[in-house]
Amino acid sequence: MDESAHTHHGEPGRPDIEGYRVGRMLGRGSTAVVWLATEQATGASVALKCFDPGPSGAAGGTEPGPEMEEAVRREVRILSVVEHGHLVAVRDVVRFRAGDDGGTGLALVLDYSPGGSLAELIAARGSLGPGRPSPSSPRWRRP
Repeated sequence: MDESAHTHHGEPGRPDIEGYRVGRMLGRGSTAVVWLATEQATGASVALKCFDPGPSGAAGGTEPGPEMEEAVRREVRILSVVEHGHLVAVRDVVRFRAGDDGGTGLALVLDYSPGGSLAELIAARGSLGPGRPSPSSPRWRRP
C-alpha cells in the first residue's frame, strides 16, 4: 500500500475508509497491508486487507489496475465458496483513499480473528502436522 495514505486525522500509513475507524497494522504482505479496524455502524472489529493500488497513473493519481482488481476478485471468489472454521469470511469490498492525490485502492473487509497469524503459531509451536487442532479449538493447549 502507498505509505502516503492518510486517515481523516492525517496520520501517515493508515488508509482512509468511510465507515471504519482504522487502528493498528496487523500485518504486511507482498500485495497488501492488513489493518485492525472498527466498523462505526456496529462497533464490530474487522480486518481491512488494503491492496497496493500500484504505480501512479498517467494523471499522477493511483488507481487500481486490472491486475489488482482481478486479484481482489479472485480472493473474494475463493473465500466466498470455501467455508471453514479456520478461514475468515469476506464481509465487503470497499474503496479507500490512497494518498493525497485523489487516488483510490481496494480493500477487503474481513472477519477479525484475534488469534494471531499462522507465522506466529509456527514460530511458537514449531511445524504443524496434518489434523493439528487450531488455537480456537477446545482441544488445543498451549505448550
